[in-house]
Parts: sequence; C-alpha cells; structure tokens
Amino acid sequence: MRLIVALYAGFLFGGSMLFFWGHSGIYSYNKLVNYRNSLEANMKDLEQINQQLLNDIDALGSNPEIVTLQARELGFFKDDEQVIRIENYSAGRNIHKVGRLIYKAESKATRDILVKISALFLPLLFYLFSHLVLKGNADKHR
Repeated sequence: MRLIVALYAGFLFGGSMLFFWGHSGIYSYNKLVNYRNSLEANMKDLEQINQQLLNDIDALGSNPEIVTLQARELGFFKDDEQVIRIENYSAGRNIHKVGRLIYKAESKATRDILVKISALFLPLLFYLFSHLVLKGNADKHR
C-alpha cells in the first residue's frame, strides 16, 4: 500500500512539475508570450523605420535641395562651391536604426530532465522514509 501511495505521490508531483515548469508548461508558455510580444514590438519599429526610409526616397526623388544635401554628406560638391575642412571634426552622419536582433535560446531538455528525475526519486524517497518511520514505530511498540 505504501508503494502505491508513493507512486501516486510521485505521479502527482511529476505531473504538476511538468505542468508548471516543463517545456510545454505554464512557465514556458509565459516566456513564449513575452518572446512574441518582443517580436511584435520589433516589427512595429521596423515598419516605422521602413516608412521613414520610404519618405526619404520620395523626398530624394522630388526635392533637389535634399539631393544636394545628401550629395554634400557623401563628399560631392558643385564646381563653384568652396569646401572648408576643419581638422579633428567629424560631421554627424545620418545613421539609420535597422532594428534589433532578438534571440530565442532555451534549453528545454535540461529543465525537463530535472523535473523527470525529481519525479522519479521523490516516490522512492517517500517510500523509504515511510518504511523507516513505520519500521521505527513498530520496533518501539514491541
């Protein structure tokens, strides 16, 4: 009877551990939801960057002053312009943000193996403990 109770307790413990902390449990689900939310936020950022770049392309095609400014930033000047270069000065360039890298790295095998090992050894420990306690109580009553 003690063995059946120990196995039942181990099954309940292992099942609840897998439900909460297994690779398809609640903890992993919450991490996956957070990952999805970060991907959605990154997509919105990339869409805004894309829209800004499309606006810049439209402006380059329709506004000659912007074309002139972009050419100057690249080092191209008109023949009648004089260039003054200042030593140790670097002009700020327009650097576009291109989004951020989001990694999803998780070792599901490591977490599951710990849960499964604990689910296997808990019934054994429970059985041994109950055996020793009941044997000790039986020895005291003799």
